[in-house]
Amino acid sequence: MKITPWPIDEEMPRNTTACMPSYEDIPKEFKSVSHPWAKWQSEWFFNGLKTTPTAKDGIDGKEALRHLSRIQRSFDTKHEHKQCAVAYLASMWFESPK
Repeated sequence: MKITPWPIDEEMPRNTTACMPSYEDIPKEFKSVSHPWAKWQSEWFFNGLKTTPTAKDGIDGKEALRHLSRIQRSFDTKHEHKQCAVAYLASMWFESPK
């Protein structure tokens, strides 16, 4: 599993599950809708991304959002898996969901 965002200059895999952690590998707290990053993911999914969170040091924010957007728009896996994968990866790549 690639933990860093896919670089802009590289083509992302056709199968979205190749760019997200397995459901079993995602920590339990990210599977709860009350987690701050899960709330952020839900807000983005249903209402669009209003503001861009600040990327952590060493992370390209554009690459990270491209990667997360690919997962959000995918039909390759169950919605619940996408929700917690986006929340978990966002927590690794961005400072705060605020």
